[in-house]
Amino acid sequence: CNGKDAYYKILMGYCLEGEITEKQLEECYQKQDWKNYTIAVHGLKSAMRSIGALKISEIAKLLEMAGKNEDVDYILEHHNQLMVEYKYLFTKLQIHVFQDKPEEMQQTRTEKIRTEEKSLEKETKIIMCVCKRYDVENIKNEVYNNISVRESLSI
Repeated sequence: CNGKDAYYKILMGYCLEGEITEKQLEECYQKQDWKNYTIAVHGLKSAMRSIGALKISEIAKLLEMAGKNEDVDYILEHHNQLMVEYKYLFTKLQIHVFQDKPEEMQQTRTEKIRTEEKSLEKETKIIMCVCKRYDVENIKNEVYNNISVRESLSI
């Protein structure tokens, strides 16, 4: 795998994660959850820098610093600029990376959904096992006694 192929795969990953990142940023912004917003823009800053999207990285850096300094006014004033730039880049990346390959994008998304479904299925089984094995009073006692349910199941 040469450098160009590796870079292409990285871009493909960003294309698939772009909607999730956008949604996460918007949710934190709307809820005014500045702690998680700061974490999200930190991740975006690093990700965008790694692919050479320096303008978005710089905007995210300034928003991250504003979050750390609790400068809500700065975040409120500059959040939309970040989102406009990010959405524009994300749209262009999708067009470029999946040009003439819409089936590849759908296939990759389908694989991602299957992975997420398997993870959800595993967690559901753990919860069901706990529910079958313990009654509510025992679960409360374990939580209050700082005993991990996972440890008691040897998971």
